Amino acid sequence: MEIRLSWQGDDATEDGEATLELYEWLMDDLDVRRATGPSLTGKVPGPGEMGSVYEVVELVVNQAVDLGNLLLSLAVWRSQRSRRGTGGIRVEHDGVSIVVEDGSPETVARVVRALRIPDAASAPAPPSDAADTGEQSRG
Repeated sequence: MEIRLSWQGDDATEDGEATLELYEWLMDDLDVRRATGPSLTGKVPGPGEMGSVYEVVELVVNQAVDLGNLLLSLAVWRSQRSRRGTGGIRVEHDGVSIVVEDGSPETVARVVRALRIPDAASAPAPPSDAADTGEQSRG
């Protein structure tokens, strides 16, 4: 599943800087980086808008456990950023978007419900050869 992330605040200049900081945070999280392959892209500005160079972090999530790691990382980043002003992380998937304004477990659950993201029960099982070696491969 493809997920797009961006910072939404009161200042367009800060939005681009915060999105870049979020991307750098996700790249520093080895589990998230390996599992989702974050990339930083530009977003086409609307009529009368000026856009920053980088406005969107795009990720691909293939397993529920990887989504859980991503949401946990977002929650930690958001809670640390809350000291620096108002705003939230816009999370978009399949035409639905929601703004995450805090890192609480309730908010994470709200994101999962709003975006209709399947739970861990629907995640694919690890390859059978991973069970034989005691190691799990990362997609």
